[in-house]
Amino acid sequence: LLTKCAISQKKFFSALQFGRFFAFYLHICKKSSTFATEFAKHMSKTLKDRLDYLIALVSEFAATHHLSLQQAYLYLQQYKGLDFADEFYDVEHTLSFDQAVEDITMYCKRMGGSIA
Repeated sequence: LLTKCAISQKKFFSALQFGRFFAFYLHICKKSSTFATEFAKHMSKTLKDRLDYLIALVSEFAATHHLSLQQAYLYLQQYKGLDFADEFYDVEHTLSFDQAVEDITMYCKRMGGSIA
C-alpha cells in the first residue's frame, strides 16, 4: 500500500481515485487507526488536504440534502459531483461549503440528478 501512496504522489492516481482506493482498502482490511496513522506519514500534505476537503464536502452535501453519508456519496459518484469537486478543487476549496454544495448540486442536476 505504501508503494501505491508513492505512485499517487507521482500523479498516476488522481486524488479522488486514490481516496476511493484508500477507503476501500480500509474497509476491506478493517485496519485500525494504527494503519491510518502509518499511511498518513507517507501521504503528501497536498493530497491529504484534498482528500480531507472531499470528505468534508460529502458530509456537508449529506447534511444539506438530508441524506446519509452513503446516500450522498453514491449520488455524487453517480452524477459526477465528486469528479467535478476534484477537478475544480483549486477554486472550490476557496469557497464556503454552502457555495461548494450549491455548485455540486447544480452540476449533478445538469448531469441528470434529481436533487435540487
